[in-house]
Order: sequence, then structure tokens, then C-alpha cells
Amino acid sequence: DEFFTELLGETVHRVVIRHVELDFLSGLVHADDHVDVELLLEAVGTSSATTRERIRSVADGRVAAEARSVVVHTDAGREVSEPWPDESRRALEARL
Repeated sequence: DEFFTELLGETVHRVVIRHVELDFLSGLVHADDHVDVELLLEAVGTSSATTRERIRSVADGRVAAEARSVVVHTDAGREVSEPWPDESRRALEARL
């Protein structure tokens, strides 16, 4: 994900998606061609971050889907959660 890659640099390799909620509001077809995805950082926890996403058709501006996602910073083996490094936490909190 571009948002987390730009924000966290190499730390992004230890971030995994743990939960996704997705509501499809309107179908997209080939004529829609492109979509815009708006991402808002909603919360930062000890080892997690929650985002809200809105997917919108570029062709006519209608919202096609809304989502909420939780990502978690993990250990090197990606097996258990691990607190955000201080620098990553500061970068995330600055986007709230």
C-alpha cells in the first residue's frame, strides 16, 4: 500500500492486514476506467493502525465502496504483533 510504504519506509515489510470490512455501494464497469481511493488514518494503537477507505469512480464521482481496515506491526517472522517503533509511531500519529 502506497500510503504505508511512503510513511513507514522499511518498517512496512513488517505490517500485515489483520481485519477488513467492506461495503459495496455501487458496481463498477469497464466504462468507469479508473478509480480514486481516499485513505484516512483513523486510529493508532500499540501495534495497530486503523484506516477508512473510500473507492470512487473517476468517470462520474460516485462512491463504489467504503472500507475499514486494521493493519498490525509484527515481529520479523510476521507471527505475532509487536509495538510500533518510535519513529513509525510518530509518523503515524502525525497523520491523525
